[in-house]
Amino acid sequence: MKRHVLVLGLALLAFVATAPSAQANHSPETKAGVLHAAERDPDTCARAIRSASSITHGIAALAVHELIGRSCANGGPGCEEIWGYNGSDWAQLGWCSQDLVVYPTVLPGRLIICHGTSYTVVRSGPGFNYRAVGRVKVNTDVGTDRVTLTVAASKGVDGVAWYRINWHGHAAWVASFRVTSKDSGCASWVAYWSYMHHR
Repeated sequence: MKRHVLVLGLALLAFVATAPSAQANHSPETKAGVLHAAERDPDTCARAIRSASSITHGIAALAVHELIGRSCANGGPGCEEIWGYNGSDWAQLGWCSQDLVVYPTVLPGRLIICHGTSYTVVRSGPGFNYRAVGRVKVNTDVGTDRVTLTVAASKGVDGVAWYRINWHGHAAWVASFRVTSKDSGCASWVAYWSYMHHR
């Protein structure tokens, strides 16, 4: 009898180990979806700073604060976080900041590709494995309409997303750590990356 129970227990353990996770996260590319994802941490309250329209293009700026008591009205210290959509779920792109945020969050809109101390590579798709289709050697203002998150932020380090841009009349992609909003400008971009790091 003990042997049958042991075999049954091992079979059940093997099934649980290989079965798809019931906890797999999925959220729609909506305001409600990003707020739900941000509030998976039970000690966090969040509200969207930008319009629902920008959120449907894959990026969201959120004001977040620590929950004190049982009400979001009783908020602790807050900050701004940038979240991106990876095609099935939302995750944090830009780490919590109380002063400077450089990520463009109004889409469709415009951004500045900053060349920094070297050129910036523009790619045919949202990732480093896509072929290079151009190099930006001076700060360049372009239109953008979509963000795709590829690596989530973690432990104080920003993630990586890709902005789809209009590159000489064609769609191309540029990494989130090489761009800034027009309001911030490349001077703020340099300041931000002087103390922040990305994955």
